[in-house]
Amino acid sequence: MARALNQEASQPFNIDCDLVDRKPEELSFRDPEQPFSALEHISNVAFTPTPSRTSSSSSSNDEDHECAKAQERFENQYPQWSKTKDMFKHLRKTEFSQIDKEHLSYFDYTGGALAPRSLIEKHLEFLRGNLLGNPHSAHGPSLRASNEDEAARQAVLNFCNADPSVYTVIWTANASAALKVVGSSYPFSKKGAFVYAPDCHNSVLGISEFAKSKGAAVKGFKFGKNWTISYDYEDLEDVMDSLTKRPMGCMPSLFSGKKSNKLLAVPAQSNVSGLKHCTKRIVDAAHQRGWDVLLDMAALAPTSGVNLSIVQPEFVCVSFYKIFGYPTGIGCLVAKKSALARLQRPWFAGGTIRAVLSQPEFLHHQSYDPSMHQCWEDGTINFQQTSAVRMGLEWIQRVGVNNIRVHTSSLIQWIAAELKELRWDNGAPFCFIPEAESGDQGSSVSMLVLSRNGKIVPHKVMEAKTAAANFAVRTGCFCNPGTGFLMLNWADQNLAHENKVDGNKTVHNFIHDFHAFGEEYGAKGLVRVSVGIPTTFADAFQLLHWIQTEILAKPQEFEAEIKSFFGTFEAPYSFC
Repeated sequence: MARALNQEASQPFNIDCDLVDRKPEELSFRDPEQPFSALEHISNVAFTPTPSRTSSSSSSNDEDHECAKAQERFENQYPQWSKTKDMFKHLRKTEFSQIDKEHLSYFDYTGGALAPRSLIEKHLEFLRGNLLGNPHSAHGPSLRASNEDEAARQAVLNFCNADPSVYTVIWTANASAALKVVGSSYPFSKKGAFVYAPDCHNSVLGISEFAKSKGAAVKGFKFGKNWTISYDYEDLEDVMDSLTKRPMGCMPSLFSGKKSNKLLAVPAQSNVSGLKHCTKRIVDAAHQRGWDVLLDMAALAPTSGVNLSIVQPEFVCVSFYKIFGYPTGIGCLVAKKSALARLQRPWFAGGTIRAVLSQPEFLHHQSYDPSMHQCWEDGTINFQQTSAVRMGLEWIQRVGVNNIRVHTSSLIQWIAAELKELRWDNGAPFCFIPEAESGDQGSSVSMLVLSRNGKIVPHKVMEAKTAAANFAVRTGCFCNPGTGFLMLNWADQNLAHENKVDGNKTVHNFIHDFHAFGEEYGAKGLVRVSVGIPTTFADAFQLLHWIQTEILAKPQEFEAEIKSFFGTFEAPYSFC
């Protein structure tokens, strides 16, 4: 059963607990009947609904009736969702009321979560009532900051269900900075290797530059066949085997534990497709071959949590604004102490060393033990914000990670299924969404929007159109070229999977004539819809209803918008 809400945040998170519909007073840091004095100015921002989202009373009543009927069918299909619907409805009203004040349907939670107002208020109250100083001293404000820092680190370990004797928390500016800590210090060599998943974020792929600079092999593995977004796990194992030298006749299971300078990097959940990969299978396969594993948890953690008691990679990166919206500018690397001890820092900075002996003729330093977090945090930590991380994780614990998982996965599965059924008047599909052969759906889905004649609709057309209708979605390739090219290749065979330079015009232009590549593919991209804690069924229904009434029901107008776009199109400078 789920733990009582008055338990301290120092207890581990239980991400496998039963669904519990929290009472209103258990969800917020504040009295929901009291106004937000410090944040009331937000409600004064003028925001005028667009015509496409406002309609006559009769048509509005018809839409409400359709929505109610659709929700009844939805709840029959996803009965677990119904158990906590009142709780999430309460959260939408008390913690995220600005969404409705702006007449907005927000579907960009993978890009950034929205901050609960009580979290902002509680942190502001804490800062008003407590002086925090640089934690490198022994005076009162410094000691208070140090205590908050340690409490926040413990809260992160609890959230990740991580054993503090095995893992430590290293503060970084964001998840990308956490990845750089690993990439810049990993002991790559000519006998080493870096293997990456086909749907890695650019910040993960950037580690390849560190590997190449040290002569390590760099290689990726593939998606499965037939346009699936699931991994080809056999190919993953074949790639690792081809780069793993072990004694003749030694099976991978017998090779387990003998570490090599080889790193496998995968996302636990794709930030594009929303698919949750089989991380235990991946980590176990890598460890059997003596590989280290870096898991990108930035997309998974917000709606599914992290459980390092079951899956135990060497390195995990987390971004907190993606979990609870506030604060930005702080993330962390959760790392095994034993793995940190094998890294090689390329430089030192204030706070990362025990002492420096500096003279004109020589310069020497004594480092911290590399298994200690102090060795990896350059300069002063963000001591004003670590307390907000602790408070944010406490808020997530109040809501319940399992509750969030069921709420978001149910909604996104319904949205994805409905999108796949949408058709133009000639029977042509509205979009392409790849299927998954393995893994569960997370909290997002991306689609390639297609015109009535089956051509790719420029993602900027959809970006402008949705924004004008007060839908906040994300378009492009989301710093994830692998998934983007997989989906584009479904509609354009010029984007060959093998990416061979010889005889491939697309790859040749990318390397040698990027402007030509931009003119060919710059308008093509995906539309991502992601859900979060504040998302309601009404939000999801309104998006589908809007597509049907404002796009599918008006094909000539839509074609005219596409034509107008190409009349002014210029190749973009960046594709991310």
